[in-house]
Amino acid sequence: MTALPRRIFLLSGSVDHWMLGRKKLLWGLPRGRHRREECRAILQECGFGSAAEFVACAGPLALFRAVIDGDVFYDDTPVWTYGKQRGELYPVRFRFTRVTDVNQNWYTRRDNNWRLVLRDIWQPKGSCLFEPRPEVMSDGGVDQGVLFAPVQASVELVERSQQRSDPQPDPRPTPPVQLRADDGHFVRSKSELTICNWLHHHHVPHAYERRLPIPENAFCDFHIDLGAGCYIEHWGLDSPAYQRRREEKLKLYQRHKLNLLELEEVDIARLDDVLPRKLHRFGIGVK
Repeated sequence: MTALPRRIFLLSGSVDHWMLGRKKLLWGLPRGRHRREECRAILQECGFGSAAEFVACAGPLALFRAVIDGDVFYDDTPVWTYGKQRGELYPVRFRFTRVTDVNQNWYTRRDNNWRLVLRDIWQPKGSCLFEPRPEVMSDGGVDQGVLFAPVQASVELVERSQQRSDPQPDPRPTPPVQLRADDGHFVRSKSELTICNWLHHHHVPHAYERRLPIPENAFCDFHIDLGAGCYIEHWGLDSPAYQRRREEKLKLYQRHKLNLLELEEVDIARLDDVLPRKLHRFGIGVK
């Protein structure tokens, strides 16, 4: 059986709801009778989270494709309503970016059996979140070009590179992002790739290269929004200029009282020993 080109998800909703979601760059899933913790566990188990690719669908119609921006969160503030019912129906939410319009049918047969080539993975309510079965690769009714079209490069990465051209204390080099981690993040070095894959495979939701919540123009390597939360910095070079910028950035973390988790290059080969202990300091458990 032919393997899937890469992992993507399909999210189903009405065209009207998707147009509102696209405008807000926000989407949500119903939680049914499940608790928030149960919903988070389901998403972690199926790998749906930060940097995951998805196709926004109205049945067999693919409206657009996008990438999840950051971690899934819970918010029951009304955004989407149904008829006269004013209660919020989709509180398990996420933001998305890198939107590419499609507006084509990914399932081209007229039999309306598109669900048969998908696996329904959202337990709180069916027909919301799907993953393609391997059988789609041999199904003549599936348009592979629509379903597995390549993701466009992120404009945000270019903007960040431009922002880093000013003399701010961000110690990292600025080569183009080239390495793709298992969770879909594009990272800048083999060491960052190792860190990102470790967090992903130990079910620690994380964001890559988030701007620090301070007035200065500075970015962390990774941000984890669990427990007390923390920012991960990997110090990978030892040149005098790099060390000076490192000291400047450490002062930013201290001045703004941000939780900082530091990793030296020597730590990369022993993350199994180092990261669980350091994450524990911020109330972050590892599976």
